[in-house]
Amino acid sequence: MAKLRKRDTAIFTNPETGEKMECSIEDQVWPVEPGSFPRYARKGYGWKQPAFVAQLLNWDGEKRVRITYWVRDAGGGPNDWRFGGQFSPMMTLREYRALMKKLNQKNW
Repeated sequence: MAKLRKRDTAIFTNPETGEKMECSIEDQVWPVEPGSFPRYARKGYGWKQPAFVAQLLNWDGEKRVRITYWVRDAGGGPNDWRFGGQFSPMMTLREYRALMKKLNQKNW
C-alpha cells in the first residue's frame, strides 16, 4: 500500500513551538500487514478504516514504544491513507511491558 509501508523515521512537531524532532523507527509490528488490506476501503458502513502499528522508537537515545494508526475514508484507495495518530500513546519499554502484563492478566 502506497502510504502504509515500513518507515525508518518518525517526525514529531511540538504543538506549542512548532519545533520538529525526528527519531528513528527501529522496528514495527502491524496486526494486519499493510499489503493485506483491500485496494479500496469498504463503503457504506460509515466508519474510517484504521491500520494500527506498534513501533519501537529511538527517542533521544531512549527506546520507547508508540502505538499509532493510519486511516482512510470509506471507498478510499491505496493512496488515501493519512496519519491518524497525532496523539498516539508513547511509553518507555518498562511502561509498555507493565501494560501488556496487566492486559494479559485480564479475563476479557
